[in-house]
Amino acid sequence: MTHRILSSCAVAAMICAMTATESPWLLPDPLAPAPGGGPEHSQPVSFPDGEGFARRRQLVFEILAGEDLARWRRGYFRGGDPGKYLPGAAMAKLLIDPDDAMARQYMNDDRSYRELYHFAGLNWSRFLPAFGDALTERTRNRLYQQMERYRPYLDGGGTENHRIMQYSAGLVLPWYTGSQTFAQTTVENALANRAAWLRGYVKELYRSGMGEWDSSTYAAFCIHGMMNVYDFSKDESVRAWARAALDWYVAWYALKYLDGVQAGPSQRGASARVAGSITDQTGWIWWGSRAEEADIAGGFRYAMHAATSGWRPNAVLSRLAAKDPALLPIEQFNTKPNYYFGQQIEPRKGNWAESLWYDRGVGMGSLWRGHGGQATRFSAVATSANGAQVIFGGTPIGRNDGSGNIQRYKYEDGNGRYDQTAMVGGTHVCLSVLPDDEPLDYAVVTLPEGVVPEQHDGWWVMPLGDAWVGIHGVVHGGELGESHLTERQQQQNQQRLDAGQEIRHHPRPLLRFPGHRTGFGLTLLPVGLATDAASARAALEAQSLTVDAEALAAAFTTQDGRAVQVAYRPEQRQGAEPAVIIDGEAVNIDQWAVGSGPKVAQEDGILRLWDGQQGYQIDVTGAEPVWQDYAGPQP
Repeated sequence: MTHRILSSCAVAAMICAMTATESPWLLPDPLAPAPGGGPEHSQPVSFPDGEGFARRRQLVFEILAGEDLARWRRGYFRGGDPGKYLPGAAMAKLLIDPDDAMARQYMNDDRSYRELYHFAGLNWSRFLPAFGDALTERTRNRLYQQMERYRPYLDGGGTENHRIMQYSAGLVLPWYTGSQTFAQTTVENALANRAAWLRGYVKELYRSGMGEWDSSTYAAFCIHGMMNVYDFSKDESVRAWARAALDWYVAWYALKYLDGVQAGPSQRGASARVAGSITDQTGWIWWGSRAEEADIAGGFRYAMHAATSGWRPNAVLSRLAAKDPALLPIEQFNTKPNYYFGQQIEPRKGNWAESLWYDRGVGMGSLWRGHGGQATRFSAVATSANGAQVIFGGTPIGRNDGSGNIQRYKYEDGNGRYDQTAMVGGTHVCLSVLPDDEPLDYAVVTLPEGVVPEQHDGWWVMPLGDAWVGIHGVVHGGELGESHLTERQQQQNQQRLDAGQEIRHHPRPLLRFPGHRTGFGLTLLPVGLATDAASARAALEAQSLTVDAEALAAAFTTQDGRAVQVAYRPEQRQGAEPAVIIDGEAVNIDQWAVGSGPKVAQEDGILRLWDGQQGYQIDVTGAEPVWQDYAGPQP
């Protein structure tokens, strides 16, 4: 095992070495010892797919290297935020050709050095240490002068990912400016200030969890910020704390990763297709998918951080992401805190609660507690030869997180304002009571393109990738339909038609369950349990699903034999859970831990990870994080 891991990692290291030999760029060494030590399988050097990583990242380099950087100086981007977009492609160009004139031109023009805000600061934190020799002396001096005055690297505001990008930059850039001043204080004070913040932040992650949890859009920016610290800080203690943050972030992401997609709830955004989200692009760089790589590797400018980092997900994290058969099935019941860090308020555990379930080639997750305008409440994913397929479900009604206004036609994230949902084993139940004056009177399940479900004894049965799904109405039997386009989407389509262009927005197929009192049960069958509609129907009948339209309730038997009852609780506030009984015992979410599962378990200050064969734990309760062996959950 050790020889295989090191040899595959050595391939990626060899490519790093070749790049360094042919160019002046200082890319971190993936074989360097990790700060904090610990067992080998807990260290980045144990990353098991060096060959695949090298192939995927080279494809990304080549695609991004063809980008015209002038696009980030036209139109909206005359005053927009190209510091978020341009540097990733510039890095790719320089890796393909160290003398690339376009990359050098735009990284040295009178615009780039002025951009220091969160996204730009994140990119400077990699570009300056690794690609700094591409900057002219004039650009360097002006950039350093800007950084001497830019205070937000120490006390900037914004969302959680904004803060992480800024504060992580404050742990990297002071080492590379050649100045005695940074962010309106001394370099020494700036580094000490941010080091103290980092320790406190990571300790709170290991106690309460993350406020902006599992975001398919924004988690990558937090991961990349900590990668920069791990790669380029010159303080070994700070690097160890950044490593602890990376293990924490990526443990939760790896738990949900399946074939290029994050399966299950997330706090901001939805993973709808292979590598279609920013976070999943980083996951794809690490772990890939069964999809054709040439079809999906475009526009990965943010994943350049992962592609050039010395930090890789270790053997345990990578086996968790691969859903190795030794792990399956996986079932977890977890909680998430309030959005404390983004709002600078006191952490409160248990603000959200989710259940997750993964088996052969399938995965899904459901929120039991919590609702937000950008939250994905439910998704189910199945692998296929062309990459994962994804479906979503719930009432398509949400709210704007800023104004609180109602939002409609929300078919992926931000929906389910009036839903009560729960999931046990491979079955998710959605129960909804909509206001009488709500014009949208239905719940939906989105359908894969080109798939038409069949009806049989109350079930709608259809393939999802290599697996099968059954969906059963609680009040109404269900009907086929299409999604509505928002007024803005209709306007955009008309604008394109008026310009002689093809429309961008199209209705999507849906399975609709009408009524102001409505709901459905959805069962996902693991790959191999059913091979056609007939065998899928037989497997679904074994569930003994019964529904009670008047009480708005459902009962079923899980694939492992547990008896489950789910009932709507009318006295509950929006975002609260239904009443759930498993094998005669009422579920009490208040007793759930941050991580309540055999693969990812968390109690105050300690994270334990188990991949079915090996495990390790990280303890941050002391002055420094400690990595130790973990023998797995005990019977």
